[in-house]
Amino acid sequence: MEVEKILHAVANEVKSFYYQPNLRHVDDYELEDFATNYGIRTQHGSLAFSSNIKYSSLPLTVYIGNKEVTQKNLSPSQIQILKNLPATLVKVHHYAKKVPFACVEKKMCNNEDFSFHCTLFTSLYRKDSIRLPFLWSQSLFSPSKKRGLKLHLICIPEWPAEQRQTIVFPEIGVTYVLGSDYFDEIRKSFLRMAMWFAKTNGMLALHGGGKFVSCFDEKEKRIKNYGVLFVGPSGTGKTTAIADNLALNGKSEGIRIFQDEVVLLRKYNQILGTEKVFWVRTDGVESYMQPILWRAALNRKTNFENVVIDHQGRLDFQDSTLTNNGRALVQIQDLGQQQANPMRFSLSGAEGEDINLSSLEKLDGLKIFIMAKLNTIVPPVCKLEPNQAAAFFLLGESTCEDCETDGVVRIPASNPYLVGSAEEEAERFLNFIENNKEKIETYLLNTGSVGESQNKEVKKKRKARPQKIEIQDLPVIVKAILKGNIKWVKSSYWHVLVPKAIENINLDKYRLENFYSPDKIKEAISKLRIERQKYLKSFSKLPPAIKKVII
Repeated sequence: MEVEKILHAVANEVKSFYYQPNLRHVDDYELEDFATNYGIRTQHGSLAFSSNIKYSSLPLTVYIGNKEVTQKNLSPSQIQILKNLPATLVKVHHYAKKVPFACVEKKMCNNEDFSFHCTLFTSLYRKDSIRLPFLWSQSLFSPSKKRGLKLHLICIPEWPAEQRQTIVFPEIGVTYVLGSDYFDEIRKSFLRMAMWFAKTNGMLALHGGGKFVSCFDEKEKRIKNYGVLFVGPSGTGKTTAIADNLALNGKSEGIRIFQDEVVLLRKYNQILGTEKVFWVRTDGVESYMQPILWRAALNRKTNFENVVIDHQGRLDFQDSTLTNNGRALVQIQDLGQQQANPMRFSLSGAEGEDINLSSLEKLDGLKIFIMAKLNTIVPPVCKLEPNQAAAFFLLGESTCEDCETDGVVRIPASNPYLVGSAEEEAERFLNFIENNKEKIETYLLNTGSVGESQNKEVKKKRKARPQKIEIQDLPVIVKAILKGNIKWVKSSYWHVLVPKAIENINLDKYRLENFYSPDKIKEAISKLRIERQKYLKSFSKLPPAIKKVII
């Protein structure tokens, strides 16, 4: 396969595609008018849609380009996609000249000097596919006269199901989505390309989001202003952690949520957001547990995919008949957050449109929480040294939900949409922390449970049932860290600091001794530590400070 010729051909096809007679350029007003015909109105006036594909096509995704971007350890399905690529491209380019397409243009990132001009081409052979550009248009900003880096995506939802695939050409900013009508396939494809281009421009793209927090520091007896980032693999609870007001109700206390999915760390230590929405998984949203997300989901501007709606337009987040992956597309400006401080801590200054944090020099600090979801011997929270934080960031640990055992899945650089070297991401992450060590603190936040076992025989003989790390405890932990009222002590088992006590949390319920004998604790920790070190050593270009870290 001659990669350079393929890239050249794809770039030319996309360039000419913009002017084809079967392409219609559609604005936001037309999109909503057309999409309304294929959705159901909820009792709140929002629109709900359903898709045939309910999950990402990540296992059927391939990257095409030089050695730096091509994937390793391909699955049989990915190998077959690559084998058929030349023939597939011929078919796609021939087909795309015949059927009707809609073209929508948007801007990703909202700041003065770094953004992406995104163009989505969607086949309307199936007319209901208009909902895809409609939903996508809700997530980004109107294009500006000053065009940013160009990203293009061609989506053909009706492509044969047995040939479903996503083909990514990172170096030229082009992606083909074939055979999927799942909205997040489009959204994540644009974010994937943006992360790659941010990387090539010297930035660090993180799979995570964050908020600005003003809170009263218990030690210094004054209000402090923090940036708070939550970084980790999918399914580790980032959105829930971000969209929590931390029960801050003191004078001048409050939060400003600025991003959910991807943030870009650039020079001058600015933190740039990418979208203006949260893509919320609805099956866990309850009014009493997640009031901010719950209220936002009932807003007229919130649209849905694969959430059950009854004949009277009432939403049922707990009905998983269609899928347990129902989603709500929530506007950040509708999260009802508290604006506790002036907008001097932002970049754009536009109320409701700001998705950034300004230079760290204007903040009292930045707290970075690396999210993990583990079910055995990892405590709810640990305070980390910079090299430990970089190691956990690279490990990207979470529990395998579909495994019979409590196996651990590791996502390099905590980013399932990573293009290129994971070692480079970890090194940049470490450098960012060390270059700002007066301002940055890092923590590991476990959102799983304590006390599970991979061994069925051990399960039968265990001392107590596993203890889920309760969702209401997590914001209490974050708040205590921000307020500076935790005394940290060295862990008896790990080479990290853990809380001696946290007000309003009974940490004793998470004690390993409740679930395992002393010998079993040492055995399990030794096993996990060896697995981690083996994984880190598999990255040949990883800096020694990270590769040799002991956790």
